[in-house]
Amino acid sequence: MGFGVGEDAWMDQCVQFGSRNGALCCSLVTSSVCHFLHTYLGTEVLVFLDDFAGSETTELEAWDTYMSLLKTLLSLGLEVAPDKCVPPTQSLTWIGVTYDTNALTMRIDPIKVEQTLAEVEEILTTPRALSKVELASLIGKLFHSIKCAKPARAFLNTLLEDARTAERLGQVILSPETLTDLFWLRNFLANANLHHLLRPARPVITLQVDACPSGIGALLGSAEAYSLQFPEWFRELNFHINCLEGLNIVLALRVWAKQLAHHTIVLQTDNTTAFYAIRDFRTRDRLLRDTARETALICASFDIDLQLEHVPGVTLTETADCLSRAHLGSPHQDRVAQLLNTGVTLLPTNRISFSPPPRY
Repeated sequence: MGFGVGEDAWMDQCVQFGSRNGALCCSLVTSSVCHFLHTYLGTEVLVFLDDFAGSETTELEAWDTYMSLLKTLLSLGLEVAPDKCVPPTQSLTWIGVTYDTNALTMRIDPIKVEQTLAEVEEILTTPRALSKVELASLIGKLFHSIKCAKPARAFLNTLLEDARTAERLGQVILSPETLTDLFWLRNFLANANLHHLLRPARPVITLQVDACPSGIGALLGSAEAYSLQFPEWFRELNFHINCLEGLNIVLALRVWAKQLAHHTIVLQTDNTTAFYAIRDFRTRDRLLRDTARETALICASFDIDLQLEHVPGVTLTETADCLSRAHLGSPHQDRVAQLLNTGVTLLPTNRISFSPPPRY
């Protein structure tokens, strides 16, 4: 950037900070440095604008890469800030994310997450209209905060929809569904800020669930099960079978959450709609969205690795299917009796707290 007066001209020696051209020029230069290191030295280095990072198998190789990068930058005349250089380490914070190669985990700076949660709390406590700039800033902070909690992406759908439909200028009033998502997201991020770079080896347990218009049932491995007939007041609500299946999944996780902590759970269901609603958050039904939110929250709170599996209904005939219909008499009761003879324990109904997921 420069300006001239008469025959005189003044030019800045560096691109203005904050301009688009400045970021583009910086990215082109630093990307070229990475390309040079890869092509001529066989060294792999990552870069984001002017922040470099890399990883190697051994400490000696890490030092070689580190020194090669410094020498290359200096030989090209690119200034390096010594106070910002971090020598090879097993715990590195880069672009706001801390990578731990001992525990093989990554997490966002807790202080940054707390600041974002405080902003969300303020919006929930005193709802107000947001400017388009404020909304874009909030979305950016939330996306950074959920980098290490991928299931939290499901809670931002309605917020993004509000941003897309908002006028370019003026105030944005957050919809009730968006406030509900922010409520769930606040609770979720308070429990989930850790991502395993490799899936840890954990005990695997199969959880089978099934629902019918008048009852639900579930089987945990070959150890415990429950069978519940809906009360009359609940049947009068006439929930769709998809919602009943989703509620049953939440109920099963509520009942066995403490036992399933730090486990990999293969959850089998024959309901396609509930399967996609909870796995991909693909649903327009309000109750199914709530069940998907609470499922993610329970799994984050108890460190449960949930893997959903869609199975044909016939697969559950001798297990969860007969449990959900045990109150209808034979042949379902006979199948339940056969199941109990294999050593399965049927939980008493007073251990099952049946209620829909809470709402904001």
